[in-house]
Amino acid sequence: MSVALATDIDTRVVEAKASSDAIGKLIIEFEPFMQGVTSKYCQQFSFGLRDELYSVVLVAFYEAIQKFEAQKGHFLPFSKQVIHARVIDYMRPIMRNMGRTIAVDYQSTEKQSTDTALYEVSTSKYIDEQVSINVQDEIEQFAFELSSWGISITELSKNTPKHKKLVKSYRDVIKLIYEDKNIVDTIRYKHYYPRKEIQRLTGLSLKKIEHSRTYVLASFIILMGDYEYLSEYVPV
Repeated sequence: MSVALATDIDTRVVEAKASSDAIGKLIIEFEPFMQGVTSKYCQQFSFGLRDELYSVVLVAFYEAIQKFEAQKGHFLPFSKQVIHARVIDYMRPIMRNMGRTIAVDYQSTEKQSTDTALYEVSTSKYIDEQVSINVQDEIEQFAFELSSWGISITELSKNTPKHKKLVKSYRDVIKLIYEDKNIVDTIRYKHYYPRKEIQRLTGLSLKKIEHSRTYVLASFIILMGDYEYLSEYVPV
């Protein structure tokens, strides 16, 4: 998806909040998207709950429309996060009850304990798998947003500071910039890296500011987006 298309969707979602008819049209238009997400979860859980899960996804999509804020990122990745949270809330008691039912079938306390332990391991494994899937989704979205600035993941890796002193220096720059609303708005809304404004704020040379551009912009993409996992690696 292009940046222009993602932005167009964001605008339409924001405008639709004031009209139930507009929201209804969005829901109809994005039904294939919701059906695809539902199919993905059905495969993961391996349960015959497609209709029930689709209802959960549909309500979560509506919730995402109501809660979406364009300044915090694009709508589709945000809606996926809301949907994921609601599906997990829905499935958690079902999985727990299935675990209890299995445990009742055993006659001995020892077998019940074993079954409970296996259930806990299975649940833990499932959660780990979900985290891995979510992280991968975030990385894909992150790479997409980086590309809009002409930056690749490979380039970011090459320009990420390795020495502690340089890391601290970059983080100090990020902190100063993040506290300046004008610069933040310029990066977010004008999609422009204001070197001279940053120079006036930090006192650094334009050469050093340009050298830190890739790392600083990557950090800002995460800070300004819906990156639950990647945000742990951003210093601000």
